[in-house]
Amino acid sequence: MLESHSSFFHSSPPNVTFVHKWIAMRRKLPSLNALRVFEVAAQFQSFTRAAEELNVTHGSVSKHVKNLEHSLGTGLFERSTRRMTLTNEGHALLQSTKEGFDVIEQALLAINQKKNGSQRLLILCDADFASLRLMPRIKELREGLGGARVEIEAVEGASRNHLDSGDCAIWYGPRSSRSAHSEKLFSSTLFPVASPALQTATAPLKTPADLRLHTLLHDRSTEEWRRYFQVAGLKDLGYDDGEILGTSSLTLQATLRGMGVAIGDNFLCARHLREGTLVRPFGPSFPSSNSYFISYNPLSSRQRLIGLFRQWIRNSKQIL
Repeated sequence: MLESHSSFFHSSPPNVTFVHKWIAMRRKLPSLNALRVFEVAAQFQSFTRAAEELNVTHGSVSKHVKNLEHSLGTGLFERSTRRMTLTNEGHALLQSTKEGFDVIEQALLAINQKKNGSQRLLILCDADFASLRLMPRIKELREGLGGARVEIEAVEGASRNHLDSGDCAIWYGPRSSRSAHSEKLFSSTLFPVASPALQTATAPLKTPADLRLHTLLHDRSTEEWRRYFQVAGLKDLGYDDGEILGTSSLTLQATLRGMGVAIGDNFLCARHLREGTLVRPFGPSFPSSNSYFISYNPLSSRQRLIGLFRQWIRNSKQIL
């Protein structure tokens, strides 16, 4: 049987339409839409949540699953008034469907990466944002750009005024700095951060008043600690004591080494807080007077990549 199929393809050139029909007959598959709906419904074990995830109606999900069950001649879900669970057949189909869609997704990603691999997006930003936010997630960023390469140029005080040499810029400035070809990404919240080692030291950090026993680390100026002391009601302590460091990266490194307490940014400190290498010993927090912005060069030939980057950076706000 295999030899007959092989000889068919290696003899005289086949009629293309006939080959397509032959392949279609060989693959007796139900609707891929129905399989996708089933996969989501099976993972949630809820038609309602599947409908929300797929942005369709509950009835549409139910219809796709019923048609799939009819074509297979077996039930995929056991339904009750309170919940629904997968049958044995449903479990088997879910595993195979997930593996199949994973293979397709990886193949499409490989094609996109090959197609976009020669493209490059030039992003301008200050060194702190580059080292603390972009570089740890460079692989995810490349995937978000469909495989295109990323070039990051660290620019001191990056702003919309630097776009003559780049495709887009991320910058931090006053909330009123919005302009044409710029948009606000998000505002940050500020609060004290410290190494966990200081929590177990001879002078642990339990309340804001304990700051009198520790070194204050300042990022470029004493302004943020001044605002914190005002919000926390610390009138009898000197906010301008301590060390002034030239960048957020240096301030963060000193904090990680247990050299003192700094004012942290919920966006730039996110990974360290999540991993436990930094802690928030106490409140209160207060809003930064600045916000993060993105500006994009309207004359760039890479508008599609700029659009993908804008979407990726907005979504990254959720990963804190």
